[in-house]
Amino acid sequence: MPTIFIVDDDPSMRRMLRLIFEEEGLAVFTAANGLEALASESVRAGEIDIVITDVMMPEMDGLTLAENLKRQYPDLPVLILSGCSDYLDIGSSNATEIMAKPFEVTALLGSVRRLLSKRVSRVL
Repeated sequence: MPTIFIVDDDPSMRRMLRLIFEEEGLAVFTAANGLEALASESVRAGEIDIVITDVMMPEMDGLTLAENLKRQYPDLPVLILSGCSDYLDIGSSNATEIMAKPFEVTALLGSVRRLLSKRVSRVL
């Protein structure tokens, strides 16, 4: 069962995303910001299959979190959620995507499945 790590400073967004992914049968960890996520034992133990993070958060934003995670875990997929159009032009890579808020649940699930399938194909 894939494990998702949700990083967002908005408790209602974390709760909503947790429910979406738990209904899909996925394991979910959460953190309120990038620093908390990097300090998480589940991240350091390599238990995470994909990270979904908000872009604008206190302490450490989602872009900085993604950069830190990519240095330590180059194959770890990261989906960055942004309500600010300025960040949508940053682009994406093989294992990183940016999705605009608000989003449709089906689009979110499709992005997560796509990123997870890329990770699985690299591991195999």
